[in-house]
Amino acid sequence: MARVVRLESWWAKGRGVIGLPKIPPGEGYWLPGVSAIHTFFVAGALDLLFLGADGQCLQQMRSFPAWRPLAWARGARDTIELGADTL
Repeated sequence: MARVVRLESWWAKGRGVIGLPKIPPGEGYWLPGVSAIHTFFVAGALDLLFLGADGQCLQQMRSFPAWRPLAWARGARDTIELGADTL
């Protein structure tokens, strides 16, 4: 089980994990209303979950590398960014 912090403000969701130290496995951030992310300026790989409107996981990506332009899933409403090796 992971400890996930929900980001509420527009600024916090826009920033996500940019500029933060590498997220350790077992920790992460929930970005409600965010269906796609990039990993420019991110300290390390992320495990990603893309959730639909009903909260069901539509897609997961393990160890998505830093410095990639886009990660998304069709129909996603929320994204959860987790430290690599959490999934």
